Amino acid sequence: MSPADRTSAWRRTIKDNYFGLDITFKHGRKPAGSIAYARFGEIDISAIESVAQHHARTPSLIADNADRLFAMIQLRGRVTVQQNGRERTLHPGSLAIYDSAVPYEADFTDDEHQIFCIQIPRQRVDAVLGAGPHYTNVVLDEERGSTVIAAYFRDFARRFENLSLDHRAQMTACGVEFMIDALAGKLFGLRTSPCIGADLTTSWTSWSSKIV
Repeated sequence: MSPADRTSAWRRTIKDNYFGLDITFKHGRKPAGSIAYARFGEIDISAIESVAQHHARTPSLIADNADRLFAMIQLRGRVTVQQNGRERTLHPGSLAIYDSAVPYEADFTDDEHQIFCIQIPRQRVDAVLGAGPHYTNVVLDEERGSTVIAAYFRDFARRFENLSLDHRAQMTACGVEFMIDALAGKLFGLRTSPCIGADLTTSWTSWSSKIV
């Protein structure tokens, strides 16, 4: 395929699996990438690898009515994202939630970048964090457990084929709950998890002694 055809095919693949984006490949890079995708109920998870590129979700593209929240977990490379007046850079291990119904730009600065993308029902996030733009493009780093969450999904992907469909769905849902709780902790200081039903304000030693 010619570079133009490869770019068109990549845009179409992204639109079919996510939503419409204006995609530009950088520095004369030949378009290249791959997506591994799975859906469990209302949650989609995918692993994306590609060369350096720029994404823009413009008002005209938002007219496609793809109203979704998606969490981006950076595994390799860096991406700088602008949304809701905030510009943030994600490094390996960082994660943040974005809103497909609001314009944004994402600049993937490194070749061979890799991300996990998780599409989440809006009501699941709003139920914990409340509706509004306050939780979008708020980056979680290691001090808020982002690397633990990234490691969870990375290990989940490695063992994916050995799990039953029910366990795949359960582990996906728990990972999403961990992620929302971590974001709530940064925004509001909340420290409870509906997924495990535990009060996390107790010390690690105290909590771990209950399950040994």
